[in-house]
Amino acid sequence: MFGICKHYQVQCLVQLEYYAEALAIIEMVVKQNAPCSILWYIMGSDVCFLQGNHAEALAWLNRGNELTPDENQEEEIELRKRLAFEKLASCNNTTVIVQNPEKRIDFLQTLPYDLVSAIFQQLPFECLVQCTWVSSHWHAYLVNSLHLWQDLEFSYNDMPVEPSALRLYLSRLDGAPLKRIKIHHECVDGDGLLTELVEHQRLRLQELDLSELICTPAIFYKLLTNVGSTLRVLRWRGLVLKLGNIIDRVAESCIQLQQLQVRSCFVSEKPYDETSALDNPRGGYLPKSFFDQVSALKPLSIRRLALSGIHELTMTQLARILCRSPNLIDLELENCILDIVPVASVLGYSCPMLQSLRYSRHRYAQHAAVLPLMKHVMTEWRQRSWRHLVITKAPTTTNALVQALLHRADLTRLERIDLTGNTGLSDEALQGVVINKWMHLRTLRLAGCTGFTEQTLLDVVKACPMVLHIDLSGIPTVTDAVVDLIAKECKQLQTLNLDECISISDQPVRRLVTALGDTLDELHVNNASISVETAGYIMSKIKLEKKGSRN
Repeated sequence: MFGICKHYQVQCLVQLEYYAEALAIIEMVVKQNAPCSILWYIMGSDVCFLQGNHAEALAWLNRGNELTPDENQEEEIELRKRLAFEKLASCNNTTVIVQNPEKRIDFLQTLPYDLVSAIFQQLPFECLVQCTWVSSHWHAYLVNSLHLWQDLEFSYNDMPVEPSALRLYLSRLDGAPLKRIKIHHECVDGDGLLTELVEHQRLRLQELDLSELICTPAIFYKLLTNVGSTLRVLRWRGLVLKLGNIIDRVAESCIQLQQLQVRSCFVSEKPYDETSALDNPRGGYLPKSFFDQVSALKPLSIRRLALSGIHELTMTQLARILCRSPNLIDLELENCILDIVPVASVLGYSCPMLQSLRYSRHRYAQHAAVLPLMKHVMTEWRQRSWRHLVITKAPTTTNALVQALLHRADLTRLERIDLTGNTGLSDEALQGVVINKWMHLRTLRLAGCTGFTEQTLLDVVKACPMVLHIDLSGIPTVTDAVVDLIAKECKQLQTLNLDECISISDQPVRRLVTALGDTLDELHVNNASISVETAGYIMSKIKLEKKGSRN
C-alpha cells in the first residue's frame, strides 16, 4: 500500500511539472526500502528525461542496473541508456560545432548514436582503450558507454593478465554486467581469473570462451553454475576438463545454452560401459536398456554442437550426448576418432531436428567393424531437411550410407554438400537423389570421388543451377561435356576447381571462361589436360584483382 500511494503521488507531481519534488519522493522510497524495485529507478530516469536532465537520467539507470534486473528489465534499461547517451551527444554536438566551425568533423558529433556505437563495437579491447586517448570528448563518450566494455578478450597477450587487473576492470563497469569473456592463454593464473569471475556479483555472461586455460575443474564448474541461467555460448579447449563432465554440468545448469564447442579433450575420467550389439529395431547397435538409461538423464537445450579432437570417443558416448539433444540442428565432428558408420547409426535414432552435419575423420580413426548393421538402421531412418552435409575423407563412407542420409530427406533447402575424398562412392550413392532441382545449393564439392561416372556428374550439375562453388578436382570422368554443361547451367558460378582432371580439352575450358567471365573469380586447372596457351587465356580473362583472393 505504501508503494502504491507513493507511486500515485509521483504521478500527480509529474503531471503538475513538479519534477524536483517527484524525484525527492522516489529517492526517499529507494533509501527506505533497499533493495528497492528496479521500476523505481526506471521511474526516476523518466522524470529526469521530462526535466531535460539526461545525465541524471543516466545515473538513475546505472543505479538500477546494479540490482540484477531480469532480461526484460535489462533491455528496458539499455534502451533508456541509449536515449540518454544520444541526447547528451546531440547537446555536445551543437556546442562543439558552434565553437569550432573550422575544425575537422568528428564522427562522434555528426553520426547517430547507434551508428557510432556499432562502429566502436567492431574494435578489439586494446584498440578501444587507445581510442579513449584521442580527445576528452572521445574519452567521456567511451567511459560512459558501458555497453562497449561488456566484452572482454585475453588472447595470447605478451603479458598475461593478472586476477587483480580483472578485478579492477570489473569494478569499473559501474554495475553494467559483463556479457562476454574470451581467454585464450595457457600462461595465466586460471584459478585466479575464474575465482574473480565467480565472486563478481554482476556477472550475466552470455558467452564464455576458454582455451588452453589451466584451472581447477571445481572452480570452472562453480562459474558455470553461477552464469548458467544467462549463458548462450560455451567454448572450451584443453585437457583439464572431460567432455562427459562438461555435458552433465551443462544439462544441469545451462538451461538457455544454444551453442557448445568442446575441442582437444578426453571423454571422461572413467569410460562408460560399452553395450554389446543386440538385435533391437530401435537402435541397431544399442539395446533398449541403453535408451532407458539415457531417457532418465536431464536433456540438453543446445542447438549447435561442435566436437573436435575428442580422444577415446566411442559410439556409446556419442549416443549419450546426441540422444539428450532433441533440439540439435547443427552437428560438427572435426578430426573425429569415431568412424562415420557408427556416427550415422547414432543419427538414425537421435537429433530429429538436425539440419547440418559436418564430419571429418581423424587420420588414426579405426574402421567400423560391423558394417552390415547399417541396413538395419536404414529401415527406420529419420526423414530430415538438410542444409549442410559434409563428410570428408572417410574411407568407410559407402553408397548405402549416403543413400540413408539423402534418399528420404528433404533436399529443397540444401545449401552445401561436400563428399571430398570418399573414393568408395559410386553412382549408386546419388541414384534417385538428383531428380529435382537443388535451388538453394551454393557449394558442391566432390573432389576425389573417382567412382562417379560422367552421367552422374551431368545429372548433379543440372540439379544445382544456382551453385556458386564447385570442386570436381581429381575426378577422371570430368569430360568436355561436363565443362560445357557447367558453363550453360551455372550462371552464378564464382569458383571452379578442375585440378587433375585429365579428360578435358582446351576449347570447352575457353568457352566456360568466356561465358562466365563476369562472375567467375577463381578457376583452378593445375595438372589438368590443357595447353599452356589456354592457361594464358584463363589468366587474361579472369581479373587479376579477383585472383588475389585464391586460397
